[in-house]
Amino acid sequence: YDTHLDLSNEEAMSEEEARQLVRWYEDSHGDGSIELTRFVPFLITHRPGALKRYRRYVQEIHQPDGIPQVLVALLFLHYYMTTGNERGVFYQVIAGRQWGATKREMLDVIELGFLVSGPFGVNAVAERADGYLKAWDEAAPRTVDTPWPESWKPSGSDERVRNMPAFYEAVGSGVPSYAAVLDRHAPKLLAALRRRYEGVFSGPALPAPVVLLIQLHWSTIRGQGSRVAAATCAARELGVTKQQVIEVLGWAFLYADELTIASVMEQMEGVLDAW
Repeated sequence: YDTHLDLSNEEAMSEEEARQLVRWYEDSHGDGSIELTRFVPFLITHRPGALKRYRRYVQEIHQPDGIPQVLVALLFLHYYMTTGNERGVFYQVIAGRQWGATKREMLDVIELGFLVSGPFGVNAVAERADGYLKAWDEAAPRTVDTPWPESWKPSGSDERVRNMPAFYEAVGSGVPSYAAVLDRHAPKLLAALRRRYEGVFSGPALPAPVVLLIQLHWSTIRGQGSRVAAATCAARELGVTKQQVIEVLGWAFLYADELTIASVMEQMEGVLDAW
């Protein structure tokens, strides 16, 4: 994440700093073009200080013992699907591949985003990224060594995440109350709903903790502190570390105002202090 900016001088950016920063975005988010991240040259011209403070924050979020870099792209791929951000979806697909995701993992996250964004979110993927994904060979190797921590086993390897009731019991969060209501009044609807969610959890490619960390990230942005705390406790049971959770929170704070951050952290204070 280090883009070699002179952070001791926040309000100005030299031509060399600007060149290196644009090149970083072209390579990591643009497949050789700055077209998908036009905010970068705009801020270089009009508000270089704002861009430098942003980069300082981003570099502070990421720690060597934190989440794999590829997960950052997957977190925001999911979030941008929920907002219909076609440009953002495309550059996160590119970044995810650059940072080590397989095509199957990318499609797992797109399916997960489909659960909460519906056709609206998939349209955002199809608009810009469809051709790129079609040209991506399913058998292509990762661009880096396997990025996932050893403790993050593939979701399909753990019975707890192939069966939703067993999963909720295993992580101690309890089956959500809506399941009992639907089971009494619309059991077929509940069964169909479970099949959609279990389909994402049971895929052989995506590690199970990724699903929970995506939920944690999205719920933080939306200010749903109780869901953030529940996802944190569940992720901890599946091998996620405290530092990794804090990093996911940090990425989510990029899209949350101070009141939202305060609301979430009120729920998270006890969880983090007791960890």
